Amino acid sequence: MPTVSMVELGAPYPPSVVEMIRRLPEPVISLSIMEGWTEGSVFADNRLNPGVVLVWEGKGSANLFVCGRPDRRNAQMVARLLETTVIPGCERKGILMSTMSWNADGWEELVPDVLASRPPIRDRRLLYTLDVSQTDQTDKVDMLDALLVPPEGFEVRAVDAGILDSADIAHADDVRNEILRQWRSLDDFLSRGFGYCLLGDNTITTWCLAEYPAGEEISIGVETVEEYRRRGHATVASAAMIRECIRRGITPYWDLWASNTASRLLAEKVGLEQKAEYPVVFFYHNEIDNMLVNGNAAFRRGKDAATAVRWYNGAFEAARDDAARAGSMLAREGSRQWWMKASSEAYAAAGIVHPCSGHTRDTV
Repeated sequence: MPTVSMVELGAPYPPSVVEMIRRLPEPVISLSIMEGWTEGSVFADNRLNPGVVLVWEGKGSANLFVCGRPDRRNAQMVARLLETTVIPGCERKGILMSTMSWNADGWEELVPDVLASRPPIRDRRLLYTLDVSQTDQTDKVDMLDALLVPPEGFEVRAVDAGILDSADIAHADDVRNEILRQWRSLDDFLSRGFGYCLLGDNTITTWCLAEYPAGEEISIGVETVEEYRRRGHATVASAAMIRECIRRGITPYWDLWASNTASRLLAEKVGLEQKAEYPVVFFYHNEIDNMLVNGNAAFRRGKDAATAVRWYNGAFEAARDDAARAGSMLAREGSRQWWMKASSEAYAAAGIVHPCSGHTRDTV
């Protein structure tokens, strides 16, 4: 490992750091952290002339963003920071996993160096947005107005203090919790953010919220209660949200997994356009959990039973140690049963007897 360590930066941030972050496919989360609206930290190898920067969202999804020169020295510094500071910090907060993206092509080849102890799963994300700087948005607003027709018995409501303070409205607590996953406080959301929900029979069925504000940009998150999905509720709330972005002159960012077809179609339906498709990796902080998830990905995505079995064998072998197993998903009965079933399918497809088939529920 290099002797140079990365140090945490504070405001005001050097312009060079802002420039590096602006080259990320999705810069809004990092910029929101730098503005103080989102909990997180910014690290660099040099305060004045950084060669590498790591942004860590310390709340919610534990998003990680790597910026700078993609070389082995910088990769080793990022790896060291992850092992000594970021991953232990996530574990103390009960955050199970992280997603990592970067601002230069060469970083993708360095991922094995950065995450040597926790091999990640590779994936892709899509970023949708809308150019609100166009002077004439009449056609876009007319299209959104046509979508702003709630189902009978429901109304579109702004997510305001009345909604958030309510103890009687069903799922108001879910909206509050969603806000607090990204914002420092409800007061911050009420002063800087905005959002819309559908309300009917004293029940919130869907909500679309501003997340990660940064200057005149925001990220958008939408969620629908399961029993109200595929009824058009999310379309109405999202249309209200995009219309408000246009009114305020705020650029919306809608970031999603490339495999999430429903989210992609909804983004396009409310008039957003794809700006980027970019690679990401994700990994679980607990090493046993990370092996389990790699096994599941190999079997479900790659249809590769042999590789899945190798991952599962590593997880179950490591879990024979009581202390190692205690912090993993295998220590929780409900998730342990799920993983036994999921892994059994891979072992069966590979024609191999499950190594835990004869063990009691308290052992692996």
